[in-house]
Amino acid sequence: MVVTDNNPLSHLQTAKLGAIGQRWAAELALFNLTIKFRPRKQNASAYVLSRHPVQEPDGPGESETRHHAGPPLRRSIVKPYDQAWLDDRSPLCGAKSYSDSSEYDGQI
Repeated sequence: MVVTDNNPLSHLQTAKLGAIGQRWAAELALFNLTIKFRPRKQNASAYVLSRHPVQEPDGPGESETRHHAGPPLRRSIVKPYDQAWLDDRSPLCGAKSYSDSSEYDGQI
């Protein structure tokens, strides 16, 4: 049984669905699920567990760097096949610039 505070999800089997809803219904049909709606006020413990804890900065400067997604964090989040695509397209995601590549010798 899946208990959710998403009321439209509880009507997944009975509502007229668009293309996206039909794809979700098809994926979920592979599982033996019973979806039950419970308002957020009655489901507070699950609501709290689904949120990240808020931490206060320990020292000066920590709040500025706490949300920086550098290469180690990015590698743990981005799927390996997506990483190659990102590396080719975004200098913020660790891509080589043309000036750093010996293949181009600074010429574009």
